[in-house]
Amino acid sequence: MLEEDEILDFEAEEKEYELAKLNQRGFNRLVDMILIGIAFSVVTGIFPEINSDFRLRLDRISLDLTDFFLEAIQMLVYYAAFEYLFGQSPGKLLTRTKVLTKEGAPPTLGKIIIRSLCRSIPFNFVSVLTNQNAVGWHDMISGTRVVQL
Repeated sequence: MLEEDEILDFEAEEKEYELAKLNQRGFNRLVDMILIGIAFSVVTGIFPEINSDFRLRLDRISLDLTDFFLEAIQMLVYYAAFEYLFGQSPGKLLTRTKVLTKEGAPPTLGKIIIRSLCRSIPFNFVSVLTNQNAVGWHDMISGTRVVQL
């Protein structure tokens, strides 16, 4: 039996959506992290000064913090572009899941940016694992959910 929070009722579309399962969310993340890595490698290969200039500007900050900022920027651009334009990242496309607001509407660009920025919260991935409905902090803070199509 589904928990009350596991179903979103969309009156306008007269359709119920079930929240994405933990294994779907994990596969989404795996696919998206691989693609983010490939995309960033291509961009820094074509424009090597992006990586070196950024690192030179942050030479007084530890390398770990520099990598954190680079990762946050990569994730922001990747997720904001895909989730705003298409409602789903490539990982979500493969698992037939989609991002919607808690009310069942397509998220605004503002919600997508908040969602994408919140992915950089340390241990955000653990929040999905510890929530019985596989809803992470980035979902809760942005007022969005990942649902099955």
